[in-house]
Amino acid sequence: MALIQCSECKKKISENAETCPNCGNIITYRMVYEYKDKQRRMMKKSLIFLAISVALLLFVSLIFSGDDTKTNSTTPSENIATTTSTQETPVVEIVRNSSWDSSVSQVRVWLKENLNDPKSLEFIEWSKVVKNGNGSFKVRVKYRAKNSFGGYIVNNQVITLDASGNVINFKDF
Repeated sequence: MALIQCSECKKKISENAETCPNCGNIITYRMVYEYKDKQRRMMKKSLIFLAISVALLLFVSLIFSGDDTKTNSTTPSENIATTTSTQETPVVEIVRNSSWDSSVSQVRVWLKENLNDPKSLEFIEWSKVVKNGNGSFKVRVKYRAKNSFGGYIVNNQVITLDASGNVINFKDF
């Protein structure tokens, strides 16, 4: 049982009432239908406004977050892993965590290319990129995706990348 608004006194009343208890106005099926239709249209407009607002907010945040895939940065910052050579010049690492969501772009692309259902991929957690002594990198990623049977599973894997950013090994964590 829903509440509707009386067309005369504007008080809330039951949709099953035959007359308004406040003013005595006769409640017809048409009045109930028109009120519910008006509420549906208002709800639809609100949802459209909310969706546009969220999309605009995401768009603006992407614009101002910068492009983390650029490797030609002239100044190192806290989101770029750097090492110093004997000349004191920072070297920008190819494999690094994004400052926005801590993801590693090479691993993100590799997973989307190698999963059964790439559209089902949802990232849960990323570890910090660790550089090995041989120039390779390791990162742990926890993600959720559909398996070949269509069921969702959570994987927690350690991905090894070479110095160029290519995935060379992966194993369960």
